[in-house]
Amino acid sequence: MRYFLSISLLFLAHLALGQEDFTTPLPEGFIPTDFTQRSSFKYNMDVSTISKDDQRFERKSKKKFYLTSNFGIDEFLHSGKVLFNDPITSYLNSVLYEVLKEDQETFQKLRLYAVKSPIPNAFATNNGMIFINLGLLSKLENEAQLAFILSHEIIHYKNKHVVNRYVTNAEITRGKGEYNKFSQDQQHIARSSFSKELELEADTEGLSIFNNTRYKKDSIQQIFDILLTADQLLLQREFTYSFLEDGRYNFPTKYKLEDIEIYSANENYNDEKSTHPNSGTRKSNILSLLSNSGQSGKEFIISESKFYEVKALATQELCRQYLLTHQFAEALYLAYDLLDTYPNSLYLKKTIAKALYGHAVNKDSEEETENEPVIVSASLQKINYLLEELSLEDRLVLALKNTYELYHENPNDEELKLMTQDLVDRLKSEDKNIENKLFNKEGHFNSHAFDAITGKEELRKSFKTRAKKPTSRKRSRKKKKPAKINKTLVINPLYIKIDERKKNAVRFADSEDVLVGMTAKVHKASQRLKMKNAYINTNSINRNDIEEFRNHAVVNEWLSEKFMASDSSKISPIHNELKAVIDSYGVNHITWMGAVSVTQKVKGKGILIGTAILMPVLAPISIVGLFTPDRDTIYLSLTFNADTERVVSADVRKMNLKDSESLLQSNIYYSLFKLKHGK
Repeated sequence: MRYFLSISLLFLAHLALGQEDFTTPLPEGFIPTDFTQRSSFKYNMDVSTISKDDQRFERKSKKKFYLTSNFGIDEFLHSGKVLFNDPITSYLNSVLYEVLKEDQETFQKLRLYAVKSPIPNAFATNNGMIFINLGLLSKLENEAQLAFILSHEIIHYKNKHVVNRYVTNAEITRGKGEYNKFSQDQQHIARSSFSKELELEADTEGLSIFNNTRYKKDSIQQIFDILLTADQLLLQREFTYSFLEDGRYNFPTKYKLEDIEIYSANENYNDEKSTHPNSGTRKSNILSLLSNSGQSGKEFIISESKFYEVKALATQELCRQYLLTHQFAEALYLAYDLLDTYPNSLYLKKTIAKALYGHAVNKDSEEETENEPVIVSASLQKINYLLEELSLEDRLVLALKNTYELYHENPNDEELKLMTQDLVDRLKSEDKNIENKLFNKEGHFNSHAFDAITGKEELRKSFKTRAKKPTSRKRSRKKKKPAKINKTLVINPLYIKIDERKKNAVRFADSEDVLVGMTAKVHKASQRLKMKNAYINTNSINRNDIEEFRNHAVVNEWLSEKFMASDSSKISPIHNELKAVIDSYGVNHITWMGAVSVTQKVKGKGILIGTAILMPVLAPISIVGLFTPDRDTIYLSLTFNADTERVVSADVRKMNLKDSESLLQSNIYYSLFKLKHGK
């Protein structure tokens, strides 16, 4: 069954509050303990629950699981994607409470958070956290379906599925017991089979929880149809090329897709190597159990209007998330569809401009990727084909047309201004005669791109006044002296300690100890240099530091997208959000720094032992070499200008030395010294 994301658009239009001026949801209120407790503390608490009656291999596997999962989950909690105490998460928790009304003991053990991710997924952790991605919430049709998904995740937690899956997978990989002599392919199938068993168990026992609620039982019949195409953007509004065209500016026929691929979803697909049973199997299992459950109940208990409100918030946030993950065609299509509901939304109009800009300037857009996913939506096929077939110049012109029109209407918008300037610079770099081609010559469809726009002459002047920007292939040979920076915002530092001699090479606890004290080291160096730096370090926060955590959420999303971009000079889709954070600290630069300490295995042990035996006189030297591993410390620091988003200082050093407090302190001092004195 084809599921349409934009269900009841008119209903959404009346129910959603303030959607014309959408802003991204952020965490609110007191910071939960999950975010403030140290990972090492959580790890030790989990280890204390391991039974002495467990077999040795199982105990070791559980310890490794608790180590990697606690530190990994905490990194995720601090990614800037996880929401708490906001309207979406508050509503989700209301539904969770309704589901567990008769089981308050379990409810008190659970913590539910929304996640700003377009991936349609939900998952539970071993220690009682449940995460619902906005990508999944945007697909659901009613509150009852959400209640069933929560019931499913509750079983994953109660039955300890996460740790059990990890231990069993370890047994399969190591060939323990019945898995002895399994081939790699057999191991893969065995892991898949066990995972599917757990999913069916969560469905079946989750339904028992759901049946004890007041929700309408047959409301969940469509869930598995929804999940079957959940990774697809299936919208009601059909994309038309005329939306991007204007007057005589029309795309040539060769850019318009004629042969639309028609796909039909097969719910009984081959799931032999999948972690989940296919939708047909899951649906049949649930329907057989539902037949005895009755049809009484309600689709909405907490609030129908609230459900559609949070669904609208989630759906609009997906536009932003698609931009941050460089899914530009999806961002464009979703914003295009939502404009039917919110025709005056500047946020949606800017999303389209940002999508066209991002695709035009992102070098990855020019590269073909293998095993591209199937696109079911005919409209999305058309958009993808158009964007892929346009030449670089065509893409830049299309992006400039849309961006400049919005900028002319909103001259105080910094994002639109920077994108316009960047597009003009890139066009001039591609073709020195571009102004003549766009404003004088006839024949090419690009020459009509700006015929109907207001402010055409102002745009033309910008081609004359903007300095030519060197491309990556034509770098300016003249080096510009770095500016002197007396204050910067130092954001969440990085520190990783790796010891290749150990089975668990990444030394999580040791790394955490250093990270917690990094801000103090930066502050000490700043005081010595008389710099007025600001700091964000969520590795050492308390429940009252909500403003710092909110600021970190924005900066971390910005930094993640910056590292993903193939061109570091690209303007971020959340530039205005970043600037608001930076301005609140009274600085104009952002500095990210960190270190990686690596202890390598001793190389050439056999040679050293042989030398000691054959040449006893050299034995003392050989023995020292035998027990002296190679140690490397890589230190890095990047500073960005928040106005231009360009790197103004990059400091990377590799030292063949063991990391130490004093070494880290001296490197921090040296990087800040270079910033202050423009070195």
